[in-house]
Amino acid sequence: MNKPLLAFAAVVALALAGSAYAGGPATVKVAFPFVVNSTQMPAGTYEILPISGDKSVVELISVGGHAVVNTTTVWGGSVAAKDPTFEFKKYGDAYFLARIDLPGDDVREIAVKPVTVEQVLAKLAAERYQHTQVGDSSQK
Repeated sequence: MNKPLLAFAAVVALALAGSAYAGGPATVKVAFPFVVNSTQMPAGTYEILPISGDKSVVELISVGGHAVVNTTTVWGGSVAAKDPTFEFKKYGDAYFLARIDLPGDDVREIAVKPVTVEQVLAKLAAERYQHTQVGDSSQK
């Protein structure tokens, strides 16, 4: 893609009541499908759990265990959030997880690489095209 992608951050205040964080799992509800690195995640409720001592690697586990992904993060500052939140960047019609804010802890940034965005958007477009082709053939 030669043109820069138009992106905006959609801060989604999604925390469930009582989902405190003290180094244990925090819970966040996401109302739409999203992408972490190149992994597509369904809408749903997720637990966030640091799995490395320095919190540079976190695990997102969907409640019910339908989806799990680990991602490397970098420190992005401190946050005084009361509830855990995710921040997304939107490219095309896909949302990419870009930031995790945990109460009383650090902000964790997730790199959204342009090549990953292009690959994910191409895959989503191919899936939509395939579904369209299947739907079109049944009309003949």
